[in-house]
Amino acid sequence: MFFSRKSKGPSKTYIAYKSKLAKYRSVMTVLTEKSGKSLMVCFFEQTAKEVRQLCEVLHLSVSEPGISSGGYITLISAYDLGKHPLLDFSEIACIEVHPLSGVNVLVEEAFQHKTGGQITYYIGMDEPLFEVFGAERILRMMEQMGMEDDEPIAHPMISKSLERGMEKLQKTLINPRDIRTSPEDWRAANLGT
Repeated sequence: MFFSRKSKGPSKTYIAYKSKLAKYRSVMTVLTEKSGKSLMVCFFEQTAKEVRQLCEVLHLSVSEPGISSGGYITLISAYDLGKHPLLDFSEIACIEVHPLSGVNVLVEEAFQHKTGGQITYYIGMDEPLFEVFGAERILRMMEQMGMEDDEPIAHPMISKSLERGMEKLQKTLINPRDIRTSPEDWRAANLGT
């Protein structure tokens, strides 16, 4: 067909919590209530370590991609998504958002074949990387609305604001350093604060 419609990949959603702790609590609750296996993506080694520790405390089994150990959660670095066939996952939980839009695209490109799939990015507004995006304004708004710590906010306005902030940061940093140890290390190396 001459004017065929491009196949649509997975949709994406950003869900923000007031704190990193509330984010972890909520994601782990969702995963324990969900039937079937879950795919969890992270960008930083420190985050992967924290997720493994939480899973251990909650008695959730974690497997590495490509290893059929029967793990309840498959944890993978966003940088390794292209190395493993992950065709049986229709929902992807990104436990964090990378501050550069170009790096988040790794997740979206890895799952562009998933029509009807869902990528959910989870954010703790007290995480250091989000100060760059005006997290204090969103936190104030959440407080004024009387939101509880574990009450999420997911709105297209916030998603667009975060995406614009990531794109702006991507354009501002000429040669960002590829630091994968922790969000704090990435921020110190690239933003100097």
